[in-house]
Amino acid sequence: MTDFCEGSIDDVRLDECLERIASADMDGFRELYELTSHILYGFALSIVRDEYLAQDCLHDSYLKIIEAAGSYVSKSKPLAWMLTITRNTCRQSFRENRNRVSLTEEQWLSKASEEDQVSMVDREFLNQCLNQLDDKERQVIMLHSLTGYKFKEIAQILKLPLSTVLSRHNRAIKKLQQIVRQEE
Repeated sequence: MTDFCEGSIDDVRLDECLERIASADMDGFRELYELTSHILYGFALSIVRDEYLAQDCLHDSYLKIIEAAGSYVSKSKPLAWMLTITRNTCRQSFRENRNRVSLTEEQWLSKASEEDQVSMVDREFLNQCLNQLDDKERQVIMLHSLTGYKFKEIAQILKLPLSTVLSRHNRAIKKLQQIVRQEE
């Protein structure tokens, strides 16, 4: 199980992996992939909502990360840098593949949480809750819960004002709280 599953990803370790990749050390890439692929895939899936397109975006994102590793300058936020690359790759691919059939909410939620030990009942309830959020609210919630980033960092990643991120998050949390209260 990766460090992320225990609550955090070591930015120093990711920086070291990127340095190793810049030196053509494929073991560094393997470690980086193991630490981050589930996060980047879940993030890509939340954007494109098509499992095959998300896999393609993940692949393309890692190619771009490998290519750019030599010019990467550590600012203690390597995951933010990788999420930005992934977001831009997804947007580009999404524009190129607009006519593809997307996954249903249930399918992409299931794919994003396959590694989790969540019961089917819990997964279905989570799916129902997230269905009631709009795409922008859901993206902020998923990014916050997948990465543990602070709202300021999410604002930088999504290139949005902090107030917009906070508003989306607060609106989404209020909706989710109402849903949970109704189910009790």
